[in-house]
Amino acid sequence: MAIEPEQRPQSAAQFGELLRAVQKSHRLGTDEMAILGQSSARSGELDEPPKQKTPAVGVSRPGATQLAPPTAPTKFRPPTTPRTLVQRDRLLRSIDGERHRLILIHAPAGFGKTTLASQLCYMLREQGAQWTWLSIDPDDNNTVWFLAHLIEAVRKAEPIVAAGLEQTLEEHGSEAQRYVLTALINEIHESGKHITVVLDDWHRVTSKATIGAVEYLLDNGCDHLTLIVTSRSRSGLPLGRMRVRGELIEVDARDLRFDVHEAEQFLAESGDASLTPADAAALCATTDGWVAALQLASLSLRGKDNPADLISHLSGRHRAIAEYLAENVLNTLDPPTLDFMLSISVTERVCGSLAESLSGTLHGQARLEEIEDNDLFLYALDEERQWFRYHHLFAEFLQRRLERDRPGRATELHRAASDWFASRSMLREAVDHAVAAGAADLAADLVESSGLDLLELSHLSTIVGLTSKLSPHLVATRPRLLLNLAWAQVLLRRPDQQVKDTFSAIASGLEAASLSDSERDSLSRETTLLQGIQELFKDRTDGIRDSVKDCLMRPQSMRPFVAAAAANVASVAAYYDFDFDSARKWHERARRYFDHTEGPFTVVYGNCIAGLAAHEQLDIAAAELHFRTALNTAHTSTGGANSHAARLASAVLGDLLYEQGAIDEAERLLDDSYALGPEGGTVDFMLASYGTGSRVKALRENHEAASARLQDGARIAQTLSLPRLAARIENERVRAGLHQGYLDVPAYPDSDAENYAIALRTAELGVNSALRANIRCSSPAEIEDACRHAKNLVTRLADARRPRALLQAQLLHAMCLHAAGHFEESAAVLAPAARLCAKLGLTQLLRDDGPPDSATSA
Repeated sequence: MAIEPEQRPQSAAQFGELLRAVQKSHRLGTDEMAILGQSSARSGELDEPPKQKTPAVGVSRPGATQLAPPTAPTKFRPPTTPRTLVQRDRLLRSIDGERHRLILIHAPAGFGKTTLASQLCYMLREQGAQWTWLSIDPDDNNTVWFLAHLIEAVRKAEPIVAAGLEQTLEEHGSEAQRYVLTALINEIHESGKHITVVLDDWHRVTSKATIGAVEYLLDNGCDHLTLIVTSRSRSGLPLGRMRVRGELIEVDARDLRFDVHEAEQFLAESGDASLTPADAAALCATTDGWVAALQLASLSLRGKDNPADLISHLSGRHRAIAEYLAENVLNTLDPPTLDFMLSISVTERVCGSLAESLSGTLHGQARLEEIEDNDLFLYALDEERQWFRYHHLFAEFLQRRLERDRPGRATELHRAASDWFASRSMLREAVDHAVAAGAADLAADLVESSGLDLLELSHLSTIVGLTSKLSPHLVATRPRLLLNLAWAQVLLRRPDQQVKDTFSAIASGLEAASLSDSERDSLSRETTLLQGIQELFKDRTDGIRDSVKDCLMRPQSMRPFVAAAAANVASVAAYYDFDFDSARKWHERARRYFDHTEGPFTVVYGNCIAGLAAHEQLDIAAAELHFRTALNTAHTSTGGANSHAARLASAVLGDLLYEQGAIDEAERLLDDSYALGPEGGTVDFMLASYGTGSRVKALRENHEAASARLQDGARIAQTLSLPRLAARIENERVRAGLHQGYLDVPAYPDSDAENYAIALRTAELGVNSALRANIRCSSPAEIEDACRHAKNLVTRLADARRPRALLQAQLLHAMCLHAAGHFEESAAVLAPAARLCAKLGLTQLLRDDGPPDSATSA
């Protein structure tokens, strides 16, 4: 249970929905709710959608459940107002009725776009429909963060939808749209429930990637999803396509303007000015029905003997109206109140404690409530009145007034805001205000000091996003910060040139920075290690031992995370050299560092590599123990079953369980690992996710899913230049009967060939594919040739200390002999291999790799 009350479920119904979401994410049966939540709302006000409370966080620690970026809960709630709103019945009637996939409400600032969207949600609630709210801010230009916010919003309406997709986003990077949006659309469709999502203030998004994500959602979404978008412009949406399909409702400024009746109702309900119908009509005409100007006017007209005179002097230009009326409002305030209001204007949202830190006064909460009660453009963002926000026009004016009247004060306030947010681990806001304060070094310190925690917890996209907020010139002077960025870029498989530029900047920074010799040496060795890891991710093994040598000579001088990573790389190097005993011994050495790391990343990776080595030795029990240890470690850490670390372990465990015939569990695990995309670790993990994953789907006769796995694997292999993955995908195509015709048998590489260990594995996959294809369609002579090649492979592996590879080669040889009609010889070759499979429980391996009816020979 969360420590802070505002972070807890607010009702038994919400807590029950949270438990049901957990049950679904673990593939358990979901219990029926014993009670139903009830809501009550005044006209014009909304309860939140059913939700799980989300803590505002910055750098998560092990055991936390929320991912960066830190987000205030009010982002997912419609704004509330203490005054009764004018009901926009004429607009609601024009929108209600047939469902459309996009409802766009666009107009300049202050036309009541958000109010209309809120009333639409109220109408939906009255109709028993599901809806949710997402307030857009500039940070949603980071596509990963926007998608994380979108998923959280959807889950507040329907908690069992999109469970677990948040963690996937942390490590998905550029693939987030393809994998996460598709999964989100599918889950909404499969839920059978219609959900309406409001994107409020869409004009704040300028990123092509984020715009593309919403276009993808609209182009590929189903009729169970409606978007209501409020914006100051019509850009950033596929309006032409939506209009041609008849799926668009558009509400613009002309529609939103108050007519005379609505203006009279608004002014009368404000209770602040005694206006005649003629005055109200004149004010409506002067302001062109602009709601914000009417609200400003209602304050300025308080106590005026001749409101008509003030109305006659109003300008029709929106900016002029706002500034003129704001000055009239401010001039009526006492100095302490004005100073307080100016002080809190620098933050987008403010609470009582933050207001006290900014203003240097006490009783911040009471003063915020007083300002809201006096209709001074401050609105509570939640029913508890904990967080408040100014009307944005008024906030902008206060900020200009602050800069004009009190030079330098805004800088002090931004610095104070940064300190306040940093002390509460709200890293994004802390960095934003440090930058606004001109405290570039402070902003960089915040990002740099949090980098290791973010890295160990696999919050890789957050590292990239926060670093992008800093000046490139400043980042270039900080080799530690650059190195954190490089880790994220390498593990996210960012473009080679981008990573190369970062490594070049690190080299320059190490020369120029004021570092001690030991600091410079430590960073240099860590950089060399990371460059070796980059080569591993490219499936290149030459020279990787050299990349870890310096780190392993003095591991005590390195960060525990780096020492553990170096030991894991040494284990990988031994594994690729077919020295499986050494690979497992390196894992034992790495254990001493695992206990000193904060996150699960190195522990999970180390156990996976040790498990792969044991698997190659046919030590099946040890392999499964390593893989399950990795998976359990990931499950108990940040992100749980849906974390990057858990999906890595799922890939290799699923592959092993498939060979043992545990198809149900294998399918579930391989489905989980498939969500990793190209960020799925080294190629060994991808072979399982795409290769074995497609085979499981084919076995289930889900040929569409099997084909999708193969297509995605082939695309990634081509994009990232991974020949071994391409060879595995081709092997699966041959197994599935998708390749017709003769295949040339590839030659084995020379032992001194470049990247020999990977080239040999790639060639062996090619040989397997060619022999399988050729025995199906070739002449008797070519089938006999396949038998010779298969026997040659068995001979090559007989003394190679590669038990699993030898077993697979023996099964392939038996298959070729059977195809050639040499049934007795085939049976003789098959018999010992089949007995070994039976002894080890590798029943599905025997079925897949042996001749027909191999299982009966066990």
